[in-house]
Amino acid sequence: MKALAIGGKRFVIFFRLMGFVGVELNGTSALYEAEKRSREYALICLDRESLVGLEGEVSDLMMRSPNPVLLVDPPFEVKETPEGVRSEIMRAMRSGLVGGS
Repeated sequence: MKALAIGGKRFVIFFRLMGFVGVELNGTSALYEAEKRSREYALICLDRESLVGLEGEVSDLMMRSPNPVLLVDPPFEVKETPEGVRSEIMRAMRSGLVGGS
């Protein structure tokens, strides 16, 4: 599965460790990039901290995107491992908590 993470530096680095493609962007630039690449990637994870105040626009993107788009809290605590975050993403996808068509 080809996946993309967009957000702040530490967010992107963390997801790169899990094999995601990472793009460091914030705000409306991050939304634009996610929308532009929504058909290219099977999953897009967006950094919640990088998109504060743009929740409505993120929701719109989730509804329009042909593939899942997740708004993820940055995994900066020591207890959070790539495996743990991966399992949370998979759980969210299975339970239907993802945006997209």
